[in-house]
Amino acid sequence: MLRFGGRNPLLETTFDADGTAPPRSRSLTDLRFAEPGSFRGSMTSLAGDGGRARGPSFTADMLGSMLRSGAPSAVSRSPLPAMLPALIELNDNEDYFFRCVITECQPGSMQFKLSPAFALYMAARYRISRQFQPQTPFERRVQMFRFFIGQIIDNIGRTVASHQNNAEYLTFWLSNSSEFLYILRGDTEIQNILSSTGHLERMQETVEHCYYYLACLIQKSIEQVMGVMTNADMPDKQSTDEVINVLEATMTLFRANRLNAGLTIQLFSHSFYYINQYLFNWMVATPDGRSHLSRAWGVRLRDRLQFVHLWAEKQGLELAAECHMDRIQQAANLLITPKTIDQIASLGATCYKLNSVQVRWLLTHYVSDVCEPEISVNLIDNVVRLAEGQADEVARQDAQSVELEEAKTLDMQFMFPPDGYSIEMVRDLPPGMNEFFHYCQMQGGYFFKFVFLSPETAEASIGRDFIAKAKGTIIQVAIAFS
Repeated sequence: MLRFGGRNPLLETTFDADGTAPPRSRSLTDLRFAEPGSFRGSMTSLAGDGGRARGPSFTADMLGSMLRSGAPSAVSRSPLPAMLPALIELNDNEDYFFRCVITECQPGSMQFKLSPAFALYMAARYRISRQFQPQTPFERRVQMFRFFIGQIIDNIGRTVASHQNNAEYLTFWLSNSSEFLYILRGDTEIQNILSSTGHLERMQETVEHCYYYLACLIQKSIEQVMGVMTNADMPDKQSTDEVINVLEATMTLFRANRLNAGLTIQLFSHSFYYINQYLFNWMVATPDGRSHLSRAWGVRLRDRLQFVHLWAEKQGLELAAECHMDRIQQAANLLITPKTIDQIASLGATCYKLNSVQVRWLLTHYVSDVCEPEISVNLIDNVVRLAEGQADEVARQDAQSVELEEAKTLDMQFMFPPDGYSIEMVRDLPPGMNEFFHYCQMQGGYFFKFVFLSPETAEASIGRDFIAKAKGTIIQVAIAFS
């Protein structure tokens, strides 16, 4: 189960160019998603679940709503800094560097959680600069650079796979690997060198695997406490405390590791959907759940779900919660709404996301209170016809089957957010990087050589594109591992 970290998450969250931290709601909703690509990974395939897939149009609509609701950022952000604050020069110590920065890196030991991504970029920029082996032909240096990036990808991939059951490591490396991939794509020179080699695709796959490992792990943590939420003997608020504690611990971990807002929303979409399917399937597929199909339980279920929605709203995740907990919410509303012939339209409007099989099953197995009349067959047939024209039609358009139970996992394609990364806002060497370099130095007795460069030398070292917007004296720090 996920636990709270020792740090205050607000001390390490996404920050603006002036160093101020945006409000929680803005840091999660101010993003732009790329168009979904045909990526190979999926939650269903990784988890080995053969459940019914979730409709792609539903997911697209949900993300589209999030896009439209996101307030424009007040900060102008460029893809990458106009100049780098530092370069890392490696001599013949690549293996040590990879061990220190990737394979043996301890997430809990560093203040600035994105230190590995930034350090890898500074090393990559040095490798592609004219300072690195200037006597070597350009074509050979390009080959060496591609091999160097390939080593980085391999090391990150192995590290992710070896920690696939550790939420702290997975969050740390999802944040760093996605940041590094964004940097590789945003650096025009690097992107051109790697565009036809498959390196960027391999890095994308590494990010996706880390993402799906983490999503599975979070769902396991939620599953361990969901039984409490179905306990009718507990007060409604108390029954949701453990679930909300897991969600809160997850958010704490994400903020501490500066996880991209787009990835945060996608991961919580999986979490909210898991809560949705667990509760719904409990009601329709277990004897205990079926015995609760009454108006009284519908009221209590609605109140319990409201506590989760209130938490989501405080985090800026209200749209994700509304979209992915819709079926269990509508099932609760269906139980509460009066089931008389004059309420057919209201019943149809109440459960428009429930398919005809689900509507018929819930109404057929409904346990009427003493003061309630029995539900007529005519009413059930009329409400079912409404569902056939709404939810069933949407399912057919998405090539989905109409079934009683909800799929175990949300079949939502991974979308790599095109912005919202820390490097967009960082213009100087983050203070925590010095601590990270000191940590690397102490690990093996390596020293750092600081070199002050003039604008002319900077241009010769890292290229005109990176200093085109710079003014005045440029200070570059060349860090030499020797």
